Amino acid sequence: MKITYISNSTFPSRAANSIHVMKMCQAFVQNGHEVFLLAPDKKKDAQTGISDIFEYYGISKQFFIKHLPCPTIRGRDWIYAAFVRQTLKKIKPDLVYGRHLMGCTQAARNGYRVMYELHFPVWERSKRDHDLFREIITRPDFCKLVVITNALKKICIEGGFLPANKILVAPDGADKVNDFSSLPEWQGRENALQIGYVGHLYSGRGIDLILDLAEKLDAIDFHLIGGTPSDIDYWKTQTIRTNVFFHGYIPPNLVYKYRNSCDILLAPYQETLTTANDGPNTSKVMSPLKIFEYMSSRKSIIASDLPALREVLNDNNAVLVRPDSIEDWTEAIERLQESKVRTRIADRAYEDFCAHYTWENRARSILSHTPYE
Repeated sequence: MKITYISNSTFPSRAANSIHVMKMCQAFVQNGHEVFLLAPDKKKDAQTGISDIFEYYGISKQFFIKHLPCPTIRGRDWIYAAFVRQTLKKIKPDLVYGRHLMGCTQAARNGYRVMYELHFPVWERSKRDHDLFREIITRPDFCKLVVITNALKKICIEGGFLPANKILVAPDGADKVNDFSSLPEWQGRENALQIGYVGHLYSGRGIDLILDLAEKLDAIDFHLIGGTPSDIDYWKTQTIRTNVFFHGYIPPNLVYKYRNSCDILLAPYQETLTTANDGPNTSKVMSPLKIFEYMSSRKSIIASDLPALREVLNDNNAVLVRPDSIEDWTEAIERLQESKVRTRIADRAYEDFCAHYTWENRARSILSHTPYE
């Protein structure tokens, strides 16, 4: 089957959404399909110094990427969608898949089979997006709405948008890791427990909680992997601890080595969670890439006990604690100082990941709901 993926992500970039899109395109190919990725040409926002975009994301060059005009002027989405429509006529895909609402709506208007993936209530963003979402889900060639959590599916049903049988829940995923070796040079102390956090350092990610833990548990090393220079500078002003290490941003194809170098991985999401560019609070409907990447590294996980995370994590494959309770987080870390306990939880998480949450499995599940499978 010939699949065209319509994206609004910038490539290459540090954004998690760009990783998601690239990995899904690879997964469609791994399931035996021909894939064309359409993306807006946002050179000004793209990560510089990247000679091979596929290598940067840690994937082989298996699909085509076409950047389409998207000038930085008012109405840029309409311009990009118009070029999407023209390009679809040349590609003639069997299925259009994507996360760009306007582009996918244009595809549906022109008679293409469309699956649209939703990560938050997009209709709340503006009246335009509300109307576009209403339109796309009622088009005769609309196949399925893909959402990342049952919580988001419930919102769609209760909002009167679609019946349950038109909505497919597909949590995010990660690559299956076969290399569990750690970095040869690591900043942590040789005999200290190594605890890591991977991701952005935005408000609501629990960075302040991690710094509080480092102050209480000075025999343990804490590693923060990721963040912009300005965010790192800010958090460095909040601590003078010598057991806190800021590693900065690591490219997607290398970050697994940093996860592998830790004994425990943290996901201290708070109930109010900000995203890039002050996006909407997604704590109730999120399915973070971080969680699946942690599971793939076969490391024990301590995470906030939030309903959205409970859709994937449980008391067997992770330690779940109250998001803002320093006492609970401290007790969880003390419990996991026993290596046998860490191994048991990590092994269960890895088993669950391999069975349900690889990108390839995700793509296979999604495509099994198309009229061509």
